[in-house]
Parts: sequence; structure tokens; C-alpha cells
Amino acid sequence: MAAYRQEETVSFDGWDRSLNCIEQTTEWGACSQSCGMGLSTRVTNKNRRCEMVKQSRLCMIRHCDNQQDQTQLMQLAPKKGSKCQRMARSETAVHLTYKNCTSVQAYKPRYCGSCIDGRCCTPHRTKTVMVEFQCAKGKTTRRPVMVILTCACHSHCPQDNAVWQSSEMGYSGMRL
Repeated sequence: MAAYRQEETVSFDGWDRSLNCIEQTTEWGACSQSCGMGLSTRVTNKNRRCEMVKQSRLCMIRHCDNQQDQTQLMQLAPKKGSKCQRMARSETAVHLTYKNCTSVQAYKPRYCGSCIDGRCCTPHRTKTVMVEFQCAKGKTTRRPVMVILTCACHSHCPQDNAVWQSSEMGYSGMRL
């Protein structure tokens, strides 16, 4: 049995500093998908009851190949002689999709790039924002979503490194 309770969304309020409770919050875990929309989780007791709960947020490290054609990406300029393109961002505002829901507002998200030397690029600094989604039958829902601030390229890659390779991401084919 888990030592924490499942919590559906991240709460940005409800923390009572007068509680006799020492805050315990883990770092956000890696995104469950290497491309496309996935989930990232953490455990925290930062809530009204000071109970350990599992929180989740939506995350997208990069588009999958079939999605990339629909979004114009702009590579952020690499350092001279670099073998890695750490970041890319959408040139046009796009609506995020989750299950059968679409974000009400359009965003210009940042994505992690790729390397030509076998390394992979993953989020280094992120923040969490609440995004409103419009779903089927007019239903709306708010979900926490990871926003990538910076990415880092390294050799500690996921087991299936195929999606991190430059040939899959079009390292040299994207516009600078």
C-alpha cells in the first residue's frame, strides 16, 4: 500500500504556513513519454492536511515525428561547434491537446532538441502552469502543465534512445 494519497491535480493554494508541518516535496519525475503528451509526477505534503499526496502534471518534451510536420519549430541557435541543439520552440501559437480536449488558449511552447553525437536533451528547469482545456460536450477542465524553461544535453539517456537521435528529430533540417 502506498504511503501517500493520490491527488488529481496540483494545488497552488491551500498551504497554511501556521501548520506545525515540515514541507516535504520531491522533484518532478521524468515525463512518461519521450515525445507527445505524457505525465510527470511528484509526492508532496504541501496541502491543508499535511498529508503525503501524489501530484501529476501534463508534459511534452518534444513532438513525435507525425506531429512535428504540423508545427513550425524554430531551433534556438547552438553555440559554435556544438553537436547539440538544446532547445526548439514553436514559431506559431499552438493549442495543446490532452485526450479529447484542446487548450482554450494557444501557446508557443519550448521543446528539448537533439544531438548528433548520441547524447539526449531533456528538461533542466521547468515550471508548472494551470491550463484550461475545452473537452467534448462543452465540458472544461483545468490541468497543470509543465513549461520547459531550459534543456540540458547529456549521456544519461532513456533506454530507447531512438527518439532522441538527430536523424529522428531532423537536427540539420530545422530552421535556425
